[in-house]
Amino acid sequence: MVGVGRTAKYTDSKGTTTVKKNYQKNTAAAVTAVEATMPDAVAVTMAELAGSLREGLLALAVGAGLQVMDALIDESVTALAGPKVST
Repeated sequence: MVGVGRTAKYTDSKGTTTVKKNYQKNTAAAVTAVEATMPDAVAVTMAELAGSLREGLLALAVGAGLQVMDALIDESVTALAGPKVST
């Protein structure tokens, strides 16, 4: 028995349910069809754009991380040594 009042779509000789992954093959074919209709110049430009976006996101993440670390270090220094005094 599979589920409540439902039969299995696919069962093997042991009577257990088997899961078919046909969706993966269909998706790959759809991507291939899209790539086939795209001109080479567009594909190269899209690849360059993706690379630039990836680098930009990495730079943004690194910059944000450095700002957080700077704030944490300043807070730790203030907690250990006291507030900064102007001379």
